[in-house]
Amino acid sequence: MALRTRIVLLVWATSLLVVLGTLVTVYALLVNNYEALVADREEAQISRLASELSQALQQRVIALESFAPRLLDDNALKTPEELTDLLEQPSVAAYLFPDGLLVLDSDATAVAENRFVENRIGTNYADRSHFQRYLENLEPVISEPIIGRATGLPLVSFLVPIFSETGTHLGIMGGTVDLSSTPLVRRSDEPHGADGVISIVIDPQNRLYVDVDREIDRPIPLPAPGSNALVDAAAELRPTGTMVTHRGVRYLIATQHLPDLNWIMLRALPYNDAMAPARQSLFQLLLISLLVVVVVTGIGWYFARNMTEPLGRMTRQLERMAKGERTEETLSSRGGPEVRGLIQAMNQLTEERRRVDDMKNDFVSTVSHELRTPLTSIHGSLRLLESGATGELSTDAGRMVALASRNSDRLLTLIQDLLDFNKLATGEARLQLTACALLPLVRKAVEDIKPMVKPDLLHFEVIGAEQAQVTGDASGIRQILDNLLSNAVKHSPDGGHVRIEIAAARPGFWGVTVSDQGPGVPESFKSRIFQRFAQADQGNARVATGTGLGLAISRELVRRMGGEIGFYNQQGAHFWFKLPRHDT
Repeated sequence: MALRTRIVLLVWATSLLVVLGTLVTVYALLVNNYEALVADREEAQISRLASELSQALQQRVIALESFAPRLLDDNALKTPEELTDLLEQPSVAAYLFPDGLLVLDSDATAVAENRFVENRIGTNYADRSHFQRYLENLEPVISEPIIGRATGLPLVSFLVPIFSETGTHLGIMGGTVDLSSTPLVRRSDEPHGADGVISIVIDPQNRLYVDVDREIDRPIPLPAPGSNALVDAAAELRPTGTMVTHRGVRYLIATQHLPDLNWIMLRALPYNDAMAPARQSLFQLLLISLLVVVVVTGIGWYFARNMTEPLGRMTRQLERMAKGERTEETLSSRGGPEVRGLIQAMNQLTEERRRVDDMKNDFVSTVSHELRTPLTSIHGSLRLLESGATGELSTDAGRMVALASRNSDRLLTLIQDLLDFNKLATGEARLQLTACALLPLVRKAVEDIKPMVKPDLLHFEVIGAEQAQVTGDASGIRQILDNLLSNAVKHSPDGGHVRIEIAAARPGFWGVTVSDQGPGVPESFKSRIFQRFAQADQGNARVATGTGLGLAISRELVRRMGGEIGFYNQQGAHFWFKLPRHDT
């Protein structure tokens, strides 16, 4: 069946199923679940307010705890005069407690205050219940709403301990919030009773209103039980979603207990007001909007999924091929005839590329093996001639033998690199993964490369922690370091600085970064830098020209050890690799 026909049938079937499903879902939602949804929404509002209240309380406690150490002088409380001066200075604690800060001694007797209250200094508060709770545990305490002895206003008291450096209890830092001027609960931005919603916060223990969406200038007692159904529901902490009839109107309520202050919050929504709009318009609105949105979205999703997903997978595979990476993935033939034909062609191309790679690797391996034996003999013979073992050579003959010896060195290095890379690419190389200390390996690699560079032309710096240990192959790590250092030396300017830094990388990894002060990796070369035989330029003459296999071998080694490798330019080239930490 053609792609276009399947799309038309799918859109038609989707439309039909969505219409039927929407009808059933909306009906069930309206009849069975809407009450619960409204209750959940109101409970979320209460939870938000409760969370804000909890944060406000903790913020005030932290402010007092942060201020308390300033009250000490040589592990003792400052004098009352000094304490008063400190309390009167601007501070976070003074800002959060505009209704007063107080310092008491270890027996709960007031010794200093920042707002004068007659007869408060010298008064002992150990008879108050929240002070008794504090003295029992010597931990921060937030009181329930209390009525001020002098003001007669509803107050909330905060207490935190003052300890010396040795842990001796020296006193109490206290703060007071007057609910008539500094409410702890954020009042609603909408006027009381907007849309019929009723919000109240009560203190059931003291039978007081805490917040009724208006300023409190005096304690407001709760009505007698049975005279206000909403207050009774709050005091009894009835479950969210309960129906309550108040003054002839049915309300859907949501409640929540605030354990820090033992308060109860309640929101009440008129049931008819909540349900009537849904009954009148929800069905039609959902039917039309969901039909349009879902059908259009379904069509777009179908097009995107069936057209772009296979193309995207093929594009990624082509990009890997372009980078010279070996691709083993065979794409699954899904989709219409056109897409399946394209995928089959792609799979055939991948298979041909794989065969060519295998043939190339086999050829390189065979040639390298066959060349290594005669080249080793030639190289050994040239070294004997160069050393004078067969007699002294003439000047011209000596120069020619030296040139041939150097070139045989390069050929042997190239063959060995080809064999190493081929073993890594085909999985024949066996790495011994053990605990490897990075710093000694880095220092040894630097010491070995220093003789190749004149001391006054290039400087090396090694930075790292002695404890940096990774799980890897020591010889493989050394080969990676040799390749990166060789590149850094080759591309550094005279008088330059090569920096090798060992540092913690992402969680579970140690990283090594080799940095030079050269021109950096050319923009046009960045995409090919880890490919075989890739070289940006010849650099300077400090080291012999490489084979173009060093970074490719380094990448394979790092991957085989479970790590990552990369680079970036920033006033020079910075090549880095990360390896897993060794768990001791």
